[in-house]
Amino acid sequence: MNVDANRFFVLGATGADLLIVDTSLSRATGPGRRNVSGLRIQNATNSKTITIDRMIVTWNTNARLNAINIDGSQLWSGNVDSPADADLSPDFTLNATPRPRRYAINSIQFNQDISGAAISVRFMMTDGSFKDVTVFPDSEHANFTVKSTGKMNGSNIYRTVEEEYNSLTGNIVRHKEINLEMTP
Repeated sequence: MNVDANRFFVLGATGADLLIVDTSLSRATGPGRRNVSGLRIQNATNSKTITIDRMIVTWNTNARLNAINIDGSQLWSGNVDSPADADLSPDFTLNATPRPRRYAINSIQFNQDISGAAISVRFMMTDGSFKDVTVFPDSEHANFTVKSTGKMNGSNIYRTVEEEYNSLTGNIVRHKEINLEMTP
């Protein structure tokens, strides 16, 4: 975006940056407490569609992963140990327009009780980016990231900042300058 002839900034984000994973309602459910439920995902923007290619699920018990259900559809099934590389079929797209909506990860199903487990998911996006989230027990993770590159008056040096926001609280949870240049 040009501010004037000598100043501009560029906003950017990967699919993983824009993926919000809300774990605030995460819980062990179902017969024998074999499912993780209560997870919600959302696209943080209304200007770019993002797509999850696969979910790499990791946990610390002898349970085996059996299924992943998102937005009412079973997108993966199997019977595998940790870590499980679950290639979603079809890929799951989080639309941007007319406005981003929240989708339920209805369940991540295991073959035995997972109520004492620590479960993490690496969300692999079709653009090659990824986001790591502890989904159980509740980590109250509902963050997304925005990056911005700008050039100061009289300088040839670009500066890029990265801000991580929590969509539940509206607060910045992390701020840093990064070594990445996004050019217009």
